[in-house]
Formats: sequence, structure tokens, C-alpha cells
Amino acid sequence: MEKPVRKYNGNHTGLLDALAAIESGAMTTNRASKHFGVPQKTLSNKINGVHTKKVGRPRTFTDEEEKEICDILLCCAKVGAPLNKRKLMEIVRAIALHKGIDEGKFGSRWHRDLLGRHKEVSLRTLCAVSMKKSREWTRERCEGWIKLLQEYADDGYLSNPDGVWNLDESGFKLAEMYDKGYAQKGTPNVTGYVKGSASDRDNMTLLVVGNASGKMLRPLILYSGKLHIESHFDETDDQCFLSTNASGVMDTFVLTDYLEKEWLPSLTCEKNILFYDGHSSHLNCLALLAACMERSIEVVCLPSGQTSCLQPLDKKVFGGVKQKWRQYLQDSRMNTDIDVTRQNFPSHIVKLWAPNASPYSFNLGGPLKHGFELTGLFPFDSDVLSATVDPNLPVDEDEDEDQEVIAREYHYGEISKILQESLGLDEDKTRTCLIQIKQIVQRASAAQVIATDFHAHLLKAAPKKKRQLKDSRLDPKHGLALTRSEFISVKMDAIRKAKEQKAKTKKQDKKDAVARPDDVPVSAKKNPGTRKATPKTPKTSEAPVDSSVPSTSKAPGRARLARTAKKAVERANSALKAPPKPRKPRAKKQ
Repeated sequence: MEKPVRKYNGNHTGLLDALAAIESGAMTTNRASKHFGVPQKTLSNKINGVHTKKVGRPRTFTDEEEKEICDILLCCAKVGAPLNKRKLMEIVRAIALHKGIDEGKFGSRWHRDLLGRHKEVSLRTLCAVSMKKSREWTRERCEGWIKLLQEYADDGYLSNPDGVWNLDESGFKLAEMYDKGYAQKGTPNVTGYVKGSASDRDNMTLLVVGNASGKMLRPLILYSGKLHIESHFDETDDQCFLSTNASGVMDTFVLTDYLEKEWLPSLTCEKNILFYDGHSSHLNCLALLAACMERSIEVVCLPSGQTSCLQPLDKKVFGGVKQKWRQYLQDSRMNTDIDVTRQNFPSHIVKLWAPNASPYSFNLGGPLKHGFELTGLFPFDSDVLSATVDPNLPVDEDEDEDQEVIAREYHYGEISKILQESLGLDEDKTRTCLIQIKQIVQRASAAQVIATDFHAHLLKAAPKKKRQLKDSRLDPKHGLALTRSEFISVKMDAIRKAKEQKAKTKKQDKKDAVARPDDVPVSAKKNPGTRKATPKTPKTSEAPVDSSVPSTSKAPGRARLARTAKKAVERANSALKAPPKPRKPRAKKQ
């Protein structure tokens, strides 16, 4: 059944002109009906106020109530605490229950109609950002980062897009385990077979380097192992850089080898600058940093914990690349031409790396340019960088502001007690009165007050992140220039001290192993994958052990375990044979 619609509603042009002519006295109802083509009965009904209600079933909430609900949704999104559909339905059903309305009316259909009536509200996918890291990114740290970039801009390092580079790694899955497909309604589990074995579901490390002009170098693909396998190079046409190490995680040697062979020869500008995050492999490649100092190349570490908003590759590139790669893996389940394994992973990356070669091509040039613009690196824009600080999050260092907030909450608590105890208001009316008081004090709407209170509640529940104290010369919280002699010398001293401490700990572990031959060495506990020879102990004659005790062996620790178990059995047997001790009466308190 189609929904009834009024032909001559309030937005009809002829109807509005006819009513204006009748109200001004220029025309009669009959003449206006003929002149504007509107039925005379319709004009008389509008003048007399007949049939003014909207067509269809009346809504459960009024227009004003729905507008307030939508304002609350938009205000919560602005302060960084957006509500999801489930939370919205809980709030709406609670309001309906309070008003005596059947809560069963509020389901998916009501939600769809609400979004249809209010086009300014839509259900969006959230970009999850750590509240702890965002709380650390204060105005002071942002100004320190802008000051560092301003020095490079004054020296001309941020003037040419071909000389502004960014480097980052990311993990790529070899199989997409989650997808949607059609099946019989009510089926609990729908099976979808994935190509490859369990080992093909690991992540592969991919390192990407590009500049502000959209130029991308050959990607680095890192394998875990000791030797290069010839099959890894099949169908790559030398369009990617392959490397291996024991862990499959980026380290200093792999990074230095790649940048010296791939990035340094590709530089064409007189002044070049490279930005990357504070991974240990990036900060410890001292040989590369020394080579960059000789060629007047600047290497800068981004502020710690803020790469999601300050690194171009994270800001705009990797999101689209992962989406294309996910679609590629999902379609490989039904496409016999696509079979992604550890052996042929480089060939698939090379095929998708070429721009516009297939529907799944990454097309990295345009997003990379946009990423540099959004992060304020090129063109250098301090206003863009200042906008990365969230004004809704409190500053940890501002103790005066915290005291002001505490005092304000105390006053609101006192007002709440007066309303409840002296005036006898219930909890709902008290909350309503407090919202109205906050509207007057904050000069804000009810939706803004509710959203602000909800956001403040979330901030109280979220713990503040506490980082370990570091040497200020090595701390990248404001960003850090790595191609400086001071940083390299301090970093070399830190690495040397770490090696000495490691050697000292290893030597102490050996001493402990000799002193306690029956125990497992401490170094073996820390690294169970390594086997070390333990000193042999002379055999000792021991009394026969009870049958319930496991027999001892020559392996370290077994003899001590057997002796401990034997003593435990003897104590248990003696406790069973001995008569119970009489309990002493408790002395009464006077």
C-alpha cells in the first residue's frame, strides 16, 4: 500500500500565491481557484483550518523532541564521544518508558525514518584514536614540533616537494578470514574456504618510502629466515626490494641496507629531509645517520605517539591501500587466478603497485600528496599542525584548570543536595534543573551540556598514560632531529651501556647456574628457545623414596623436585598418624 500524499501541501507554489491573494483581498476564493489552478474546496479548507494535520500515522516523538535528540547526537560527535546505534536505541527506549510509550515501536524502522527526516545526521564509521596518546599531544608539544619544522622551512628543506620524504612500515595479511556472503536465513555458521595453509595467514612486513610530489620508491618486503629463496623473485621484474632476517621484523641492518641502496641514490634535490616514526630500528641506524650528515641530509623523528595525525603515509595512504588489499584477498576466494601465499606475495604487490593496472591497484601518488598537505609538512602550514590538538581533552600539566573543574563540580553537587533535601525534588527533576543551570552558566544548549557532561564522565574513567622518564636528548615527544652529532654520540653511549649491562647480566646468570646446579639457569628461563649446557653434578646416594613420589633423573631440577615431594609426603604421613592437638579455650573479654 502506497503512503498517501497531499497534492497541495504547504510547499505548493500555486497554493501559497492563491492564499496570499485571498488574504490581501485582491481575489475571491472562486477567482483565485480559477487563476492559480487550485481547487476551491482546498482553498476554503486552508483558510478555515480544516485538514491541517499531516497525512499518515502520527509520530511518537514531536518535531521538537526529535530535533533535541539529533542535536545531542551531533554534539557528542563534536566532543569526541559519538554514540552508536545501540546506545541511541537504549536512550530512546528509556525516554519512551518514562513517557509511558510502548518501547517496542523503536526499532530499525524508526531509526531509518529518523535519519530520513533529519538529513544532517548519518551513521558513520569511527576512526579509533587512543585517548591516552591524544591527551599527551598538548599545545606545548605541538608548538615545539612547529618550532622545529619552522627551522627546517627557513633553511629551505621544506620548499621542494621532491626533497620531502616519508618512510613507514605496515603489516599485510596473506588471507582474509572475514567476509560476507549470501546463505539460507537462520544459518548459524556459513563456511567459506580460504586458499593456503595456516602458515599463509601470517603478516608480511612492507616498507614504503615516498615524497611530497607523489613519487614512490620500490617497496621493501621483509621475510623471516636466513637465506633468499629464488621463488620469491618470480614475476617481480626487479620492481621490489627483498630482504630477510631472523625475526621478520624490521631491524637496523635491513633498514640501513635498503636506504643506502634504494633511497640515497634516488635523491635529486640539493636539500632533502626524511620523516619517520620512533621505532627502535629507525633510531639506532647510526651508520646511516652519519652518512646523511656527510651529505647534508636531514632525518627527523616524528613526535612519539602522534603518527596517526602527523605522518602522511598513516594519514592518507595506508587506509586506502589496506582496503584495496582486503578486497583483493576476498575476491581471491572465488577467483582461480588469484592465489596469495608467502612464496608469491612479492609478485602480487608488484602487480598492484603499478598505477591503474587493475581495479585493485593502489594508486599511491595522489593520496600521498594529500597526506603531506593534511599533516602540514608540504606545503608547511602551522595552522594545520595546530588543529591536530584536540581542544576537548584536558591538559595534564594544567593543575589550576583541574582545581577549577573540581570546584565547579563541588558547587553543582551542593546545588543538587539543596534541590533534593530542601525542596524535595526527585532525581529526574534535579537532573533537569542542573541541566538548565548549566545552560545559563555555560551559555550553551541542552544538547551541548549533555554532551559535555558525558564526555567529562568518559575522561574521568580513562586512565592517564604514564611514560617512563627518558634522556631529554633522546626523547622524541616534541619531534627529534637525528642528524645531529649530539644525538649520535648520546645514542652510541646508550647502546654501549645497554651492551655492557647485557653482558654483565649474562655473566651473572652463568655464575648463578654454577652456584645452583639443580636449578634451571636464569638465561634459559628468559629465552626458552636456546639450549645451554649445564654443569653436571656428582651422583649422591639417597634413601629410598615412597612409591607415590616420581623417580629422579639426571636432568637439572628433577632431583630437587623429588626431594621436595618426598618431604611433603613425609609431613603428610606424620600429620595423619599424630593425634589432633586440643584447642585452647578463647579468653573472654571483660
